Amino acid sequence: QTVASIATTGGTEAVAFNLRLLKRMDSERKIILPVPTWANHPALCEDAGVRTENVPYLSDGKPTIEHILEAARQELSAVLLHGNCHNPTGLDFTEEQWQELAGELEKSGSIALLDTAYQGFAGEPEEDAAPVRILMEAGVPTLVAWSASKNHSIYSERVSLAAAVVPD
Repeated sequence: QTVASIATTGGTEAVAFNLRLLKRMDSERKIILPVPTWANHPALCEDAGVRTENVPYLSDGKPTIEHILEAARQELSAVLLHGNCHNPTGLDFTEEQWQELAGELEKSGSIALLDTAYQGFAGEPEEDAAPVRILMEAGVPTLVAWSASKNHSIYSERVSLAAAVVPD
């Protein structure tokens, strides 16, 4: 794996940076945006000039990957996801769902964008990093937005990171 990263001013800027990077990498690639999502995600996508397709995040009150996979199979895509502590529902994918999602995203040539602003809030920080590891192991190019603002209680410092984790 290859990792490249840059410091950003807050988790929001890390997400925005990764969206702009994706736009530069492939201006035609759409973003699959499972909704509901954090209120800033749609605006950040619009500001980056990326095309989005909203798909349901919940089915019968539980997180589902079905709609994401259906959209990813139709067209070369990227998907913007919460790594943990889904905002606004607090309901996360299971490890099995992450495994299936990673396998299918790799097959479809999709890119994952992870917003991991709450790493360490659902479980131990190492546990909450599981989605990044699962995507890496599957060979899915992943753009990670990480913030130290909340999880390290240094919110006023606006410490965050935008990273690209790619197979080569």
